[in-house]
Amino acid sequence: MPSRLDKRNFTAPCPNAHGVFWRNAQAKWHPKPCARKLNNLERSRLLHILLFAADLMNQVRRSGRIPLVPVRLINGPHSDTWIEDTVTQDLSKHGAMLRCTHPCAEGETLGLVRLDTGDRAIARVVWRERDKFAQHKVAVEILNCSNFWNWRVEAGGQP
Repeated sequence: MPSRLDKRNFTAPCPNAHGVFWRNAQAKWHPKPCARKLNNLERSRLLHILLFAADLMNQVRRSGRIPLVPVRLINGPHSDTWIEDTVTQDLSKHGAMLRCTHPCAEGETLGLVRLDTGDRAIARVVWRERDKFAQHKVAVEILNCSNFWNWRVEAGGQP
C-alpha cells in the first residue's frame, strides 16, 4: 500500500488495504507494552509514586477544616455515663476530630454541646485511635444538625 501512495495509483484495487491500514494505525496509536523489565530501583520508585498518590487521595476531604472549638462530650445512659470538656482538633461541616480521655467505640453515639454557643447535637463516632499520651483521638459525624458549627455559605463555607 505505501508504494501505491508514492505512485498515486488509486484506481486499481488494493488487496487487503483495510488490514494494512489497521495494523499501521494500531502500531502508531497503541504502543506495545514496555519491552524491558524494571530493575529494583525503578520498581521501588514506581511503588513510592503509587503510595504517595494513594496517600494524597486519602486526604481529599468533603469540606474545609477549622480548628479549636470548645465542646462538651456527653456519653449516654447505655454505658457508663461520663461528661468531658475538650477542644476540637479539626473541624468540618459534617463533624469534628477531638481528643478525650475516655475510650469510645466506633458507631457509639455521643452528645455534643458547644461551650461557646450552648448548641447541642447528637454525633456518631466514625473513627478512633489511642495516642501515645493515653488519650483517645475521636472523629465524630454530626447526625441531627446540618449546621452545628454555624458555617456561613456566603463566606466560602467556613465559620
